[in-house]
Amino acid sequence: MVALDGVLEVSSETETSVKVADILMDYKVRAAQTPSGIAVHEWRLGPRRLGAPPHRHEHEDEIFYVLEGEVTVMQDDEIATAGPRSYVVLPRGHFHSFWNAGDEEARMLVILGPGRLETYFEKTSRLFAEGELPDMAEMGRLMQEYGLTMQFERLPEIMARYNLESSVPAPPQ
Repeated sequence: MVALDGVLEVSSETETSVKVADILMDYKVRAAQTPSGIAVHEWRLGPRRLGAPPHRHEHEDEIFYVLEGEVTVMQDDEIATAGPRSYVVLPRGHFHSFWNAGDEEARMLVILGPGRLETYFEKTSRLFAEGELPDMAEMGRLMQEYGLTMQFERLPEIMARYNLESSVPAPPQ
């Protein structure tokens, strides 16, 4: 990060990278860097991978801007696919999920307002150690702390319908 006169910041480097389940997140602008608390990340999601189970944020709005590939998004009962140079607005309070049903990696800029979830992602990434299932009780505690509600029970249907794989554990049937 290069600061000019303490006001203008120019950077081409990622300050932090985390992996949560199947998403690689490169933090481009941290929430603490902006007076409004906005965060900007670049996310990568491999082919035929689930990005997140259906979930709802109490505090954050998300905007996805697709750079490469395609991302399918479900919000409430609507489903749409966004390709390069498309954006998707996901306002707080609505259940949503997203995935890459294609055969190529998807890459997108994600804007979080406010960006407090980046700390949630850092904590959650530690729960997804290689080859281990996350501690679901700890995940539940983090979700409550950050105002998230997940619908894990919907995973099997979404994954089967769209032929997806995921590192997120599906509930026992």
